Amino acid sequence: MEERIDGKKLNMYMRGIDVIAAEADNVVYYYILNEHGDVSELRNQGGICKASYEYDAFGIERNPNKEDDNTIK
Repeated sequence: MEERIDGKKLNMYMRGIDVIAAEADNVVYYYILNEHGDVSELRNQGGICKASYEYDAFGIERNPNKEDDNTIK
């Protein structure tokens, strides 16, 4: 769980072998991984893609969105 100094919960992460999901503002988001284990999509509880990520051959994200606050990629 990620907290601020004042104790307010920011995010909570659910893990298996890798990160499976995160909860932020009472909404659960699921991490979809590619064959290399990189996060390729972030989907909400309804299965709607909220963010997608592409990587080059070296695992560097292509065209990163500067406003995306997802720290797990």
